[in-house]
Amino acid sequence: EAIRASKNAIQIPLRIVVPIANISLTPNEEEGKYEGKLLVFVASKGSDDRTSEVVHQEFEIAVRAEDLTLAMQQAFALEPSILVASDDVSVSLAVADPASGFVSYSSFPPRQPARGDSDDR
Repeated sequence: EAIRASKNAIQIPLRIVVPIANISLTPNEEEGKYEGKLLVFVASKGSDDRTSEVVHQEFEIAVRAEDLTLAMQQAFALEPSILVASDDVSVSLAVADPASGFVSYSSFPPRQPARGDSDDR
């Protein structure tokens, strides 16, 4: 749900859940764990068709070797956010696993800030 960050900006927090079984994990025998990485790319488009720059964030995943079997039944939650100038935008995002080359993407309009939810900083 969008949150008014200031008089002229809206922050849109995102929650992306990825099953750990779908993430490429590489063994790191020295440290006794499996490691992976996900890249999240986010951009917005306003009602005037202007688009923001694509921003990206990297998320590292580490699972202890002894926890791997249980972890494969769970999910990893990513929580990036994007700051936009208007509440009349759509958001596009992509999640990439660079080790496997797999990319998943989605576009959607965010839920608008609740009335009276403002920060006049």
